[in-house]
Amino acid sequence: MPRTKEQNEQIKEKRKTEILDAVLDLYLTHGFDEVNVTDATREAKCSRSLFYFYIKDMDEAPKIIAEAYKDSLEKLNFFAILEKAKALGGRDGIELIIDHFVSTLNRAAKNPKEDFRFARLVLLSLFSKSENAAPLRKLSAKEPLMELIKQAQAEGKVRMNDPEDVANDILIILLCAHQNIAIGHRDNIPTRNSFLLLL
Repeated sequence: MPRTKEQNEQIKEKRKTEILDAVLDLYLTHGFDEVNVTDATREAKCSRSLFYFYIKDMDEAPKIIAEAYKDSLEKLNFFAILEKAKALGGRDGIELIIDHFVSTLNRAAKNPKEDFRFARLVLLSLFSKSENAAPLRKLSAKEPLMELIKQAQAEGKVRMNDPEDVANDILIILLCAHQNIAIGHRDNIPTRNSFLLLL
């Protein structure tokens, strides 16, 4: 019996997800500039023509991944937390984001089957010089954190260090913790105070 149109769509969607997963994993392992179509097709176990059906070229891949996986950040309430933090402003907003980071890290450590690869990729994009990583950088907490740090400095509630350096330090701790969790080191999660010491 021939497949239905719905079944064909499900197969196409599944195959697209497998290809995007393969590219995401390669980015996590090798970085944004070191991945090519040959690597991606080998990892995804697909032909070049199938790869190009879903992704026109490797420069477009981070944008497609950002669109496809953005909902994984929404499931973590990431964007809602950023909005609440902006409304709180200053140090209170920073602490809300940090509390969310710590909660997410603890959740990742306790639920090894839950997929936090996209969150790690967004964090990695912040420290990549590759222009290909730009669509992922836009999804990060760096800019909102920097604005909140500036507000808190103006209020005299945090040290007068460069806001970008402070935001980077916070995000580096978060990235390292996510990387450790990914390789199975789940028992040394940074605490709220680990982050607050940076302020």
